[in-house]
Amino acid sequence: MFPFRSMVRRAHRALALAFLLPACSSLVPSTLLDLRSLDPLSADPAEIELALILPPGLMPRPDGARLEMKATCPGHEVAESFLLTTRPAPDLPRPDGATLLSYGLSPEGATRMRAAQSAMAAWPQDGQTHGILAAALDACLTGGPLPAEAEGAVLIRLAADAEFQPLLRPTPIVALIGPEAMATLTPCTDKPLP
Repeated sequence: MFPFRSMVRRAHRALALAFLLPACSSLVPSTLLDLRSLDPLSADPAEIELALILPPGLMPRPDGARLEMKATCPGHEVAESFLLTTRPAPDLPRPDGATLLSYGLSPEGATRMRAAQSAMAAWPQDGQTHGILAAALDACLTGGPLPAEAEGAVLIRLAADAEFQPLLRPTPIVALIGPEAMATLTPCTDKPLP
């Protein structure tokens, strides 16, 4: 089993929503404990689902949601990027005007992740394996600039029959991506996802 570590992508127009973020005070400890018990070598990738709550004026670009996975140990490396596909949005409370989107791996992505899990399971289990699992969202503006107080949140469920748990409490977007990345968010030029 390898620990989840933070990975924040501060790329142009990218809103990084990682499993461990620099906004540590916004993380929900009970959910982090549940994640800590998740064995990335045996967890069913098809059942992991993220729900994102985005403020008014911020939308994902088409095909802009990804799950990034990287693991290393001496002599071995796995680095994969999986396109997340939209799923029916769960019935969860959200602020007025906020958008609720749900994402999971496609069947092909789940198959690729299972292959990566199998490869990692064959590595020496000597405690020297380190990994990162993160979600990244390439987002754009549907109107003018976001107000400084615009907030986003992330919920996760680790099994299809489980309830969504808060992973990231409502947190200002600027605290998640930084003022430089916030300033580089551009208008949506394509039709945003529903």
